[in-house]
Amino acid sequence: MKYYTVDRKLNKFNDYIRGELKRKHISQTDAAYRLGIPQSGLSSRLSGKVQWTMREVFMLSEIIDVNFEDIGG
Repeated sequence: MKYYTVDRKLNKFNDYIRGELKRKHISQTDAAYRLGIPQSGLSSRLSGKVQWTMREVFMLSEIIDVNFEDIGG
């Protein structure tokens, strides 16, 4: 049961990231470049196949200009 809850939160997080990238007109290619990973790596993270690192999450918060404490959940 816990795994399902974590999975749902990760999906919510990834959906939020996709939405913010789109809303702010930042391509996945550009975001991946700024994170220092290939676009395919970003795609894998957004689909839940690869876990985010804390470094990537902090860098991502700067890229999309959002405080992740605000989106909690």
